[in-house]
Amino acid sequence: MQLVEHRDPEVPVDAACRALNVSRASLYRSWGSAVKQTLVARVRAPSPRRLDDAARQHLLDTLHLPEFADQPPAEVWATLLSRGEYVGSI
Repeated sequence: MQLVEHRDPEVPVDAACRALNVSRASLYRSWGSAVKQTLVARVRAPSPRRLDDAARQHLLDTLHLPEFADQPPAEVWATLLSRGEYVGSI
């Protein structure tokens, strides 16, 4: 595999694989596993639109009130908005 990977750039991968009797699929599969081994797990940054923990808990507490127990979030949002209270987007 390393012979094909370190070939002259002017030699096509297909020709190099045929000359060395190596399957192109195996070559591409080995490239993928090598890349996966070199990748480091990244921690994604939280979205800037995300609610902070206190606002999220307030929203959940509001949704769990007995008057909203059988309503979907869109209706709760509209009801609260009509009262002049904005807790968050739908």
